[in-house]
Amino acid sequence: MMGRRVSLFTIIIVILGLVIAVESFLIFRSVFSIKGDNKKLKEYVLSLEDENKRLREENKLLGNKIDSFYNPKNSPPDTPEGWLTYRDLDEGFEVGYPDVCRIIVGGTEKDKKLSITSGAPDLKADINIVSLHKYKNPNEYIKEVYDYRIYVKESVYINNIKYYIYKLSGEKHYYVLLKNKTHIYDINSPSEEFLIRILGTFKFI
Repeated sequence: MMGRRVSLFTIIIVILGLVIAVESFLIFRSVFSIKGDNKKLKEYVLSLEDENKRLREENKLLGNKIDSFYNPKNSPPDTPEGWLTYRDLDEGFEVGYPDVCRIIVGGTEKDKKLSITSGAPDLKADINIVSLHKYKNPNEYIKEVYDYRIYVKESVYINNIKYYIYKLSGEKHYYVLLKNKTHIYDINSPSEEFLIRILGTFKFI
């Protein structure tokens, strides 16, 4: 009888030992699995940081290549409530316009014309987009198109950007000339107030 009790006790001890050994093994494996996952996570975070650094450097190089009178990207456009936004990815700009107006796109493949029009004479503007292959700079464009009859009426600040408002002698029409690396943007309107509001929504993209 005593021998059986000893054997049963021994079996229980052995079983408990096996249970403890299995649990220890599972805990040990879990710890190393977590360490492995942490290592992978660290490697992933480092790869994201490297990619972010590369993108910042590319953006910096792109910014250095921008050649313009001003850079409307520096300030967000001030689009009035109830206005819509026209975006031209080919020409690289966007502009807002009242929802009562409509957009008409015309011109040629190289020299595009965008008209914002409505039934009201004061809600009208044109954006003539002229390739710099034809004119080296805005002064040459002014000479050829307006024969120097255009002059600076005043300057205004919109979104912390200084714009020169031009006027054509003998006509009630107002102009702003912008330039980026590829095009001249001749934005004009019979209403100076509407022209200024349009400029507040214009930006290069």
